[in-house]
Amino acid sequence: MLAAVGMVWWSRRSDRLAERKLHSAIPLALAAVALCAAGFVHSPVLGMCLIALSLTGMYSFKSPFWALPTLFLTRSTAAVAVAVVNSIGNLGGFFGPYAIGWAKDSTGSATGGLMFLGGLTAVACVRTFAVRVSSRPPAEPRVSDEAPRPTLRA
Repeated sequence: MLAAVGMVWWSRRSDRLAERKLHSAIPLALAAVALCAAGFVHSPVLGMCLIALSLTGMYSFKSPFWALPTLFLTRSTAAVAVAVVNSIGNLGGFFGPYAIGWAKDSTGSATGGLMFLGGLTAVACVRTFAVRVSSRPPAEPRVSDEAPRPTLRA
């Protein structure tokens, strides 16, 4: 419930302020810190609260994140970029559970898996901060109003 409320509030805030980059990066930072902290607490209640906080960050970053490509790419390039990100995300959905299981088996505790997830989320946060966003969107290439005339060959 916390994640749903946080996601809607954060997305509306992003729209109201017309700001996308920080509204994508800050929730990722929150999620990374909460995931790493969840691995080190011994209280199940505090651990669940930290997982809920990390989930809030993970859901809150999505709306502003998907609006980012249109700020620095043309429409056609943004469509390709969104498709690539979606494809990589699908690969992460396949390989992620294996990687978390490997981290858990290697360290002997769930802390390793949570640290792995927190580390990857921190990398995503840093990469989002590194994106250069211009104040105005790029211009679309101009297309002629006239249709090309076919040439007839005899």
